[in-house]
Amino acid sequence: MTKQTSWTAGRRALTALLTAGAVLAPMQARAGQYWCDGTVSQTWLDSDGLLYVYSSWRNQNTRLCSLNQTLTGNAVTISPATCAGWLSLIKQSMANAKPVTIYYVDSPVACDQLATYEQAPLPRYVMLKTS
Repeated sequence: MTKQTSWTAGRRALTALLTAGAVLAPMQARAGQYWCDGTVSQTWLDSDGLLYVYSSWRNQNTRLCSLNQTLTGNAVTISPATCAGWLSLIKQSMANAKPVTIYYVDSPVACDQLATYEQAPLPRYVMLKTS
């Protein structure tokens, strides 16, 4: 291989690498803030004290917190006392047909694509709305 051919091959490889980087960069998972608004039609606790909701924005079961242990993840820490308060808000929401907002501070996906069950990111807060 001549010096010119080697230089051209290296330039082509660098161009291909930069092009691939430009194409793939937007595909990287980026965490974002999401305010999930809607209603909760079901809530349940499992034997480990994990609180789940079935919401209108996801139409799947997602874990919110634990009544038995502190959960930490995605820049959020939720104590059992906070979880008990959230359960109270969810119960009020369901009993009075009121919407809620659940805020995710560092979620890799939007509300309708949240992971389900224990894989769901931890929320920052639960808000009971009047309408």
